[in-house]
Formats: sequence, C-alpha cells, structure tokens
Amino acid sequence: MNKYRFTVLGLFLLFNLGMTQFQAEEESEYVYDLRNNQYLIENARLIDLAEESYAEGKYDDAVEYANRAMQYADLSDEYVASRMKSKEATVAINTTVLTDSPKTPVLPAQYRVKNRDTLWNIAGKPEIYGNPWQWRRIYNANRGKMPRPDNPNLIHPGMVLDIPSIAGEARAGIK
Repeated sequence: MNKYRFTVLGLFLLFNLGMTQFQAEEESEYVYDLRNNQYLIENARLIDLAEESYAEGKYDDAVEYANRAMQYADLSDEYVASRMKSKEATVAINTTVLTDSPKTPVLPAQYRVKNRDTLWNIAGKPEIYGNPWQWRRIYNANRGKMPRPDNPNLIHPGMVLDIPSIAGEARAGIK
C-alpha cells in the first residue's frame, strides 16, 4: 500500500512545487502548508494504521482505515485546490490593483540581495512580483551578472538585480 494517495493535484504539487533542487532548498511557507496540510497528515496516519491492521490479519479494520484514508486524501485535494484558487485570486487582485490603479505606487526596478535571499523568495515578495514562480524572469534578466550564469542558485548578498516589468507596471529605484 502506498504511503500517500497521489491524485493529479498531488502529482502537480510534487513535481511542480518541490522537486527542483532550487525549490526544495528554499520551499516557501505556502508550499510547505500545502504539502503538509492536516488532511494529508491524517491520511498518512490512517494508511499506517491500515498497513498495521493488514499485517496483523485484521482485514476488516484495514479496509475501514484505508477507506477513511481515501476520504482524507479527497479532503486534502479540496483543501489544496481552494488554497491555490485563493492564492491565484490574491495575485490577480494585486496585479489588477497595480496595473489599473491611477495612484499605483512605483515598484522597484532593482533589488539588492540580502543574506539568505533566493530568486524564488525575491520573486514572491509583494513589492517585486508577489509570485515566486516568476523567479526565472529575474534570473533571465540578470544572467550576465551572476557569478556562475548557468546556476540560478548562486546569488550573493549585495548583488543588485534588475526587476523587469511583467505587465508594463511602473518601476524605478532600488529595494
């Protein structure tokens, strides 16, 4: 019996939110919360109980635990889907406010790297993009400045990175 029930959504999270070395090293709190939600944790506990019951010959108990584990896997999928929709809505609202508001504050055109920063975390900052998935945009714009241009993980404190505009938003100054 598998430790976790992988659904399409679960596989998406596994392969798109946590499998590259860069992302695994600097996993955001948001992704951590999705991958370690209460329903998925209960699912794993119930699977362990089902496996133990099966090994002890308690087949009816094993089936009941397995069925409950599947219910928690479904709840986990629903939880993750709702959190992702909420995150998408927040990004959409922020993007609309930033691009449609006549009093839009000017966003930074550059960012000075601080200790323990990563491109993932920088892109996720609300004043940069508010979306860590945009890290590659920063990397591509600054590849020539990188100590090792083929390694997006290697940035140093004090480096000044250019922050390209995504949707024509005004950018000036340094953060």
